[in-house]
Amino acid sequence: MAKSSLTFSERRKVLTLGSNADHAVRTLTKQDCGKWFVLTNLQAHAITLPTASEAGEGWNCRFIVGAVQNDASVRANTTISAQGSETVSAVLKRVAATASVDAGSASTRANALDTTGVTADASNPGTCGFTITVPVAAGGTATQFTILIANDADEMPGTNAAATFVIGKHLAASDALLQAAITDAINGDVNGAVERPLTGEGAATIGLQGITAAEGASDTQISLTALRVGAAASVGTDANFITVTGGVAGLVASRSLAAGGDATGVITAGQTTTITPTGSAVGDQVELTVANGQWFVRSFRAA
Repeated sequence: MAKSSLTFSERRKVLTLGSNADHAVRTLTKQDCGKWFVLTNLQAHAITLPTASEAGEGWNCRFIVGAVQNDASVRANTTISAQGSETVSAVLKRVAATASVDAGSASTRANALDTTGVTADASNPGTCGFTITVPVAAGGTATQFTILIANDADEMPGTNAAATFVIGKHLAASDALLQAAITDAINGDVNGAVERPLTGEGAATIGLQGITAAEGASDTQISLTALRVGAAASVGTDANFITVTGGVAGLVASRSLAAGGDATGVITAGQTTTITPTGSAVGDQVELTVANGQWFVRSFRAA
């Protein structure tokens, strides 16, 4: 008995996109029409659509969240973008529990560090300070960085060790100058009182990935903010986020970041549709279609 050709014509073309380079960052073509893409890269995807004219009327594809992103160290969200000046119009969105589009908020800790009266332990030079580790869920690399405080030039190693900062208290002599030095070390800003890694994370202009520091309520306090939004960026349960390593009076007021607010699972603005890790779930779907020469998008929330 002959097989029905209808059985084969109805079969969906499904392609799973994982962590391979051409899966994580991919430009679709006219030939991708009708495909369903399952997104499984835990560091998110950057998808570029063909132009509407290249794709042609009726071109369509669908994206399915196969695994929720949990690593923001490479990309904060999955994006699906039109090219040039083309925009994408949302015709239907089934997102989260409400109809509102919420951009979310970042995890923060106001006045996490306080430099009032901080001095190094003279009996153990080069060991006084704290460590800070920004998890990948918050946008960091899970690298433990050590920030040491030295009393004078003799305690400054001058070796620019990897993942290590040394701040000279003789160069940042006041509480306010020490605050500025720690803030600059975290943010990657140049500061003459700071010895830092020469290359890679922690180096000048790079700083610590996934987090920023700013002056807090006073000129001795430092507030910390994760670059990734949502509750998942919180390190409130991670006791090793900030840990004192030596005899430092004060310095640590709080060792955690409070949870931020989750973003809506799918957000369309301009030419980009964004799938956020904080608001999406396995099974969520996004469908793109070309009609009347322009892009339309609709999304479906997994039950």
